[in-house]
Amino acid sequence: MKKIGYILCSVLCITVMAAGCGRENESQGPSVPTGALQSSVTPDPGLTPNLTETPSEAPTEAPQETLTLTPTNIPTPETTATSTPTPEPTKEPTKEPTPTATDVPKQEYTYTGMGFKEYWTTANLNMRTLPNKSGEVIDLAPKGSKVIVIRKCNETGWYEVEYNGKTGFMSNDYLTDKAPAAPTATPAPVTEAPTATPTAAAAETPTATPTSAPQETQAPTEAPQETLTPTVAPTTAPEQDSYLIVIDPGHQRKANSEKEPIGPGAAEMKDKVSAGTAGEFTGLSEYILNLNVSFYIREELESRGYGVVMTREVNSVNISNAERAEIANALRADVFIRIHANSASDATVEGVETLCQTKYNPYNGSLYEESSRLAALVLEEVVEETGAKKRRVWETDTMTGINWAMVPTTILEMGYMSNEKEDRLMATEEYQRKIAKGVADAIDRYFGRE
Repeated sequence: MKKIGYILCSVLCITVMAAGCGRENESQGPSVPTGALQSSVTPDPGLTPNLTETPSEAPTEAPQETLTLTPTNIPTPETTATSTPTPEPTKEPTKEPTPTATDVPKQEYTYTGMGFKEYWTTANLNMRTLPNKSGEVIDLAPKGSKVIVIRKCNETGWYEVEYNGKTGFMSNDYLTDKAPAAPTATPAPVTEAPTATPTAAAAETPTATPTSAPQETQAPTEAPQETLTPTVAPTTAPEQDSYLIVIDPGHQRKANSEKEPIGPGAAEMKDKVSAGTAGEFTGLSEYILNLNVSFYIREELESRGYGVVMTREVNSVNISNAERAEIANALRADVFIRIHANSASDATVEGVETLCQTKYNPYNGSLYEESSRLAALVLEEVVEETGAKKRRVWETDTMTGINWAMVPTTILEMGYMSNEKEDRLMATEEYQRKIAKGVADAIDRYFGRE
């Protein structure tokens, strides 16, 4: 029995030693047959194979294992496929809006050829990228500019034109095939020196006003230069295609008694500008009243789509009457309207009146018909809006600011500051806005915009 136990004990020791040698060979690798594992499977540290050993007598067969890879550790085609499609849905929607965004407007219009004819603008006119106001503004053609009309849009009536090296669209409402008349032709009756219109140059040099030196804070030479700059029109006018109205708030805080010709080349001289009158009962200065009303007129006109420039926007300026007219001339205004108030020694005198030149005016008589029509409309509409007494259209050639103007012009005398009723009314915002509305209504009628 002892012998049998000894034998069994020896066999057990041999078996244990054999198993230890097999594991040593397994960890070293060279003793494992290459055919036991498929070459397509690359060992991954994350994979945990289950090794089921089948001990046999032959030690070389011990490494024959059954590799069972757990499914959770295998990167199957299904799991890789499901990880990539997720970004695709976010890319597709961004491609749809882009193809036809710019093509739609162009496909809506048809055109008729115009034969590359010459046309001229009748107002400061925007050139746009489309044949309507929704197009972007690509240039601004001042009044009187020549353009070449290429074709007409059948749907909107706008013209496709060439201007300033660009091609775009302009409203046909502000284009004409008639060339504008030269504005310098009207001063012809002046025989002394027709070229004496350069006396405007003298008027444009306020440096000749040292006598107004007591105006310490006025800086006379700066204010007129800012206002007289012709390039103010494009920066002041609104985006809309429109007529240009120049408003002159009459007078200023300090008078300038220096002399200037009453008209281009005239021998007769008058003071450059006065400070105006004042309310007998309110004490309101006329130059302040004129500016306040002018602001309301500008507001009303701009709300109706007009371009508006004011000869002054503050009271401390030094701009002569001739210079104010020259501003309207330089900008080629469609209308020049001058705002004033009246005064008389008789306190019972009241009412509204307007002024324009006569048909015999030696400086701008050719503008009489247009100026007279403008003056009549302003008088009628202001009286209609305010309920004031209607006086007259006074035709006179004694006003420097009218004689120097080469565009349709009128002076509005809003009422008498020497009359208590009108003086107190004109001092109120409500009445001032009524005057402004009346002026705007008159300009609408003047341009046929009723």
